[in-house]
Amino acid sequence: MCPSCSPLGGSGKAISDAELWKFANPEAQDNYRVLSGFCDKLLAAVSIEVCFLGIFRTGNLSLPHVFLDAMAWTVLLAIVSRSNDPFLARASELLFREQMPTLPEAFFLAEAEIVSRLATTGGMGSLEN
Repeated sequence: MCPSCSPLGGSGKAISDAELWKFANPEAQDNYRVLSGFCDKLLAAVSIEVCFLGIFRTGNLSLPHVFLDAMAWTVLLAIVSRSNDPFLARASELLFREQMPTLPEAFFLAEAEIVSRLATTGGMGSLEN
């Protein structure tokens, strides 16, 4: 298991499967295995980009989508941060953030989270103190 993911106070020691049984919650054991596997993939690759590409080339999409999304965000951020083009930034967001299209007057794409928030608050947020 990946030593850099150690929850034991950052000791850097790998946790064996036998030690995982000390976790009281079986779900925590499974979560640690998944996180450790993710760390192992990252450490085995030369870069995040190489790791991301390798996952899709092998077709082994066993990682939770949250890890894939974080990797996509990191790769795109590295690309976009070298540019001042706002259209490039928006185009990169289309690749990894859930979008909600609107069609009544014109076709418009917006982040689903923001559309949902604006639909409930009217765009004003909470006006209570």
